[in-house]
Amino acid sequence: MLKNYLKIAIRGLWRNKYFTCISLFGIISTLMVLAISVAVMNQQAAMGKAGSRLSRCLIVNRVEAYLQRGHIISTPSYYVLDRYVRNLKEPEAVAVYSESYEVVVYTEDQRIPQQIKFTDEVFWEIAELPFLEGVPFRKEAVDKAEMTAVISDRAKQVLFGSQPALGKYLETSQGSYRICGIIPRGEIRAMTLNADIYVPITTAPGKINNRELWGAEIALVQAFDKNQFGSIKREFQEHMDQLLTEHRESHDLETYDCFIGSMNESIANEINQPELVYLFGVVGMMIVFMLLPAVNLTTINISRILERAGEIGIRKTFGASSGVLMGQFIIENLFLTLIGGILALFGSWLVLYYVNDSGIVPWGYIHLDLNVFLYSLVITVFFGIFSGILPSYRMSRLHPAEALKGVNR
Repeated sequence: MLKNYLKIAIRGLWRNKYFTCISLFGIISTLMVLAISVAVMNQQAAMGKAGSRLSRCLIVNRVEAYLQRGHIISTPSYYVLDRYVRNLKEPEAVAVYSESYEVVVYTEDQRIPQQIKFTDEVFWEIAELPFLEGVPFRKEAVDKAEMTAVISDRAKQVLFGSQPALGKYLETSQGSYRICGIIPRGEIRAMTLNADIYVPITTAPGKINNRELWGAEIALVQAFDKNQFGSIKREFQEHMDQLLTEHRESHDLETYDCFIGSMNESIANEINQPELVYLFGVVGMMIVFMLLPAVNLTTINISRILERAGEIGIRKTFGASSGVLMGQFIIENLFLTLIGGILALFGSWLVLYYVNDSGIVPWGYIHLDLNVFLYSLVITVFFGIFSGILPSYRMSRLHPAEALKGVNR
């Protein structure tokens, strides 16, 4: 029966090319926007692949302090992270690195802007980024503040073209760095890790010597497993209480709140909402976004199916039940929606490929991964069922005489 339904569906879609094209356009455009939106949100919220060290990390990236003379919202300083976070006993590892900055790289005839990030050696252990060439800088290089750098393959292409880059020097507005390694930009899964150039954090004296409680640095706190997150947060809060006690008078502090949590919790914290409210808000917006085109598709499907009133009348005259007709229409619509879904996924991949290749997104490489595919597949099925139920129900209930006359009840 399913085989016959599919044959009828293909003939029906081919016969009604106008409605088929309109329906496909609505499905493809809607699902492309949804798939790309989910990919962007996944890039923002995910730290790393499941089972990776990044997936077991908490991030420390926001400070809110009330002073007698004002209110400060910032990221913590290297001093805070080095003195009060690196010495946590619960985590397996702690990496400290800076936000990304724009730096100018000087070539023979150009000044090329690039994003630079200052990191310690633990950063490479936690990030687990593969190296196309060379190796990451190690603890000795960080301790000695060696002028060495790791660059992305995109930076290599922009700065050196097809020429070899390993061992060469980068002349930048931050100094001259020797290239020790090259990483694939496409493997940078977390937005917070993204940059074109990575150098030892000790080569930025302004960061190391900053004794303020706010700056432009971030920490990744890696647990042995996720069940340890609670105990890490409790120990972290004890260290922050110690910080407040030690610096209350010298900095005129009234409160000092430093955030630690997952990326989802971090995003929710930035908008001053609980994580659950943030997640429900995202899901709610996606549902509303889906409902609008689904209603339009339902209207189109009613018009498309009305043209087949004569066919419905003949089939009902020969004994086809309302349930059989309704099942056929739903399968037809689901078939059309799956075609649109496949085309939308291909179109989304194509758009993201050109967006990533162009470099117009400065904060990371957006992946259309398996999770995004599954989300899009669920959305596709939802569209197929939702936009097919009402028109199929209405048409399956027509009396044979009315259907043959082309009259809609």
